[in-house]
Amino acid sequence: MTGRGRLYGFAFWIFSAGLIGACASSSSPTPLPITTVAVVAITNLTATVEPTTSASNGSGWLYRLRYQVRETSGSAGAVLMGQHFVLTTGLAADGTFSSAPRVAANATISIESTLTVITTAAPASQVTFSITFTDDAGHVGSASAGASISPIASS
Repeated sequence: MTGRGRLYGFAFWIFSAGLIGACASSSSPTPLPITTVAVVAITNLTATVEPTTSASNGSGWLYRLRYQVRETSGSAGAVLMGQHFVLTTGLAADGTFSSAPRVAANATISIESTLTVITTAAPASQVTFSITFTDDAGHVGSASAGASISPIASS
């Protein structure tokens, strides 16, 4: 064999050995599990407070929270189950959604939640708001956000 023939033979042998080594590998990468858990966030939370009067209960404050609920995993939707308000006055209150709103996978919905507090005390200046949800696979989760409360004058 000439020098050139040996060079080609050697290059072919290296290339062949590489293919055999690649084919002989018995372990293949294990695919990562696909997540089907909803990832939910509260966005664009705004809060207002206005005076309220009820003939049967007296006077107090109506807190109105407007927000969006966004699902970001893209793989599961979620049904909103509960809501939790914490005001800077020290009051905490829990409630449920009357219509059990659902946010689809990779979607956003707009919601308004209200809380009426019968009191003679001054209104709160900030709120921390949380929701609980159950996703399409039955996983339970929660999301929270906070906001300053803007007063609305009575008319």
